[in-house]
Amino acid sequence: MIEIPALWIRIARNYLDWGNSFYKNEDVQLATNTYINVISPDDKTPVNSPLYKNHLNVYGKLVSMLITDIKNPDISTLNPETINIVLDVRNRLKKINIGMDYIGYQDDDLPVFKFDTLQNMACYFARQAVQAERVYTGFTTSVENGWMTREQIQQTIELCRTQVELELKLVEEIHAELEINKENAVTTDHRLRTTQQQKEQYVNLSYERTALKAASIFTGGPEGHEVAFTYYSPAERRDITLSGINAHRVLRDVIWKRGMLSRDTVLANIERTITE
Repeated sequence: MIEIPALWIRIARNYLDWGNSFYKNEDVQLATNTYINVISPDDKTPVNSPLYKNHLNVYGKLVSMLITDIKNPDISTLNPETINIVLDVRNRLKKINIGMDYIGYQDDDLPVFKFDTLQNMACYFARQAVQAERVYTGFTTSVENGWMTREQIQQTIELCRTQVELELKLVEEIHAELEINKENAVTTDHRLRTTQQQKEQYVNLSYERTALKAASIFTGGPEGHEVAFTYYSPAERRDITLSGINAHRVLRDVIWKRGMLSRDTVLANIERTITE
C-alpha cells in the first residue's frame, strides 16, 4: 500500500509538468486536457482520469476528499506534496479560464514601460554586468598576484635564513681564527721578548769579544815595549785596561774593524727578526 501513494504522486507530478510545457508554449487546449487528469476546472474529481481508477483509486479516494473541500486544504492530512500538486493544477486551470498566459498576463495587458525604455534598461544592466565581471576578474587577478607575491616573500625569507646561517658559521670560523691568532700573538710576543733578550746579550758579548780579540792581537806584537790596551765593556759598564808589550797597532785596528762589522751584521739580522 505504500507504493500506491508514491506512484499516484509521481503520475500527478508528470501531468502537472506536462501541462506546464503546453501552457508555456501557449497551447492552452492541450494544457487544459492534461491538467484535468488531476482536478477538473469546476473543482471536482475527474472520474475518467487514470488517477482515480483501478488500484490508484485507493489513494484517489483520499484525494477526492481533498478536492471536495479544496477551499480548506490546511485541514487535509494527505502528503503535502499531493496537496501542492492539486493546488498548482487548480491555479493553472483558473488562470487559463480567465485568459491569462503562463506568466500571468492577459492578452490585453499593456507593459508599464515602452520597449525603448526596457531596451535601454537591459543595455544598462548588461553594461553593469560586464563591468562587474571586469572588477571580479581584476580582483581574482590581484588575489593570484598576492599569492604569488606571498610565495616570493616566503622564498626570500628562506633564502635570508640560509644566508644568516652561513654568516653565523662564518662568524664562528672568524672567532676560531681569532683565537688562533691570539695564541699566535702570545707565541710571537714570547719570541719577540726572547729575541730582544738575545740582542741585548749579543750586544754586550760581541763588543767585549771583539775587544778581547783585538787585545790578543795587540799583545802578540814584538816585545821590548811596555804598552797598555783599554776598551769599554758594555757587560761591566766600565773601561777595561789590558797591559802588555808593544804590538802592531795596524793589525789590531783591522781585527777590531772586522769584528765590529760582523757584529753589526748579526745585529741587523736580529733587528729584522724583531720587526717581523
